[in-house]
Amino acid sequence: MNFAVVVFIVEPGQPSEVNVYAFAKYILVTWEPPLEPNGIITKYRVGSAVNTGSEDVVVDKEEVGNSVRRKLLENQEPEKNYVVEIQAATSKGWGEIAKKTTTTVKLSGKLLNCNIPESIEARYWKSFKNEVKC
Repeated sequence: MNFAVVVFIVEPGQPSEVNVYAFAKYILVTWEPPLEPNGIITKYRVGSAVNTGSEDVVVDKEEVGNSVRRKLLENQEPEKNYVVEIQAATSKGWGEIAKKTTTTVKLSGKLLNCNIPESIEARYWKSFKNEVKC
């Protein structure tokens, strides 16, 4: 008797442990690989858009490498509601979208001083502190 093994490669599940940290002009997104990678993750794409309340909000996403686990989204507007989306890809294509909502904060003196916000882990903030224009 001959047996054949058939492997179906499908798109990956959504990235796991997705967190968003909103500032006045930035949103920091952190994540871990999908729990169901369904292959080798080749890249991610992540982005944000003003949340209009519609299900049809189009989010422009930027691609990043497969070893990246955080992305600082710049040019956000203070005190706005945002939708943040992230996807992983394998050779089969883009997987499920992980979607989060957040609200940027009011621009204030504390933010201008670049103090480490209480809502964000210091290890993430240190790596972006020099990129943020305070």
